[in-house]
Amino acid sequence: MAHAGQTTENPLAGERFHWLLTEADTDGRLVRAEVAIRPRSGVLLRHIHPSSEERFEVLAGRLLVEIDDEQTLLVAGEAAVVPAGATHCWRNVGTDELRFVVEVENPLGFEDMIEDVFAAARAGRMDAKGRLELLTGAVLMRRHAANTVAVSPPRGVQRVLIPPLALLARMLRGAEPAAA
Repeated sequence: MAHAGQTTENPLAGERFHWLLTEADTDGRLVRAEVAIRPRSGVLLRHIHPSSEERFEVLAGRLLVEIDDEQTLLVAGEAAVVPAGATHCWRNVGTDELRFVVEVENPLGFEDMIEDVFAAARAGRMDAKGRLELLTGAVLMRRHAANTVAVSPPRGVQRVLIPPLALLARMLRGAEPAAA
């Protein structure tokens, strides 16, 4: 579990989250972190947060946010809001490190999801493009379905495939994200 003042890192993406507020600090209402990420990295997987609003405020660099089918380029001082349930992804399109503040209202374990994904990356369960290996992805998709849902494959396919893949991962490697 993250705590305010802690920094966690995904070395594959060159991404760092410095937690400013956690769910424990806000009685589960909000998380806030300052994020730094290298050029050409980001969250490329189109996803939704079913019940959470996500806000980005750029401190330095160039952030391209895609919300539903609309792309918006943000620079220092600009912000964007991703409503709950909106399909989105984002990336650093600048030549320098991107720094922004992300805030998630009604996070439902968002910080734990970030911690788990970064732990999987550090354990070698993610490729250089930021894609989790299949079994690890299944475990994390199941564990964090309340706060983050991938757009692809379709939800019906996910409902059929994720549970047995997550079970297989647990049987083979145990329940920890890094071992998933």
